[in-house]
Amino acid sequence: MQKEYKNSNVIKEKRPYRVWDEMAETDVLIEYMRKFVDSNINKLPDLRSTVYDSLYKYSPEVLPEVEIFYGKKLYLTLKTFLDKIELCRNPKQ
Repeated sequence: MQKEYKNSNVIKEKRPYRVWDEMAETDVLIEYMRKFVDSNINKLPDLRSTVYDSLYKYSPEVLPEVEIFYGKKLYLTLKTFLDKIELCRNPKQ
């Protein structure tokens, strides 16, 4: 399945092309992640975000691992937001 949302009107960030990006384009990165890195990458959140960002932007197909990663990230962001506004929604009298 090809990604249709890659070519949307999103402003692309200006940054150098990384080795992760090239590996994602050739489908080598996801295989590498599945075999060697997946269990250890959770210890390095910055690297995990960088790798999943490359997979999202440059992978030729939709990957369930990437969708799950961003789904969890969205869930945690919304949960934090709802926890913060809980005081406003239910003020004490």
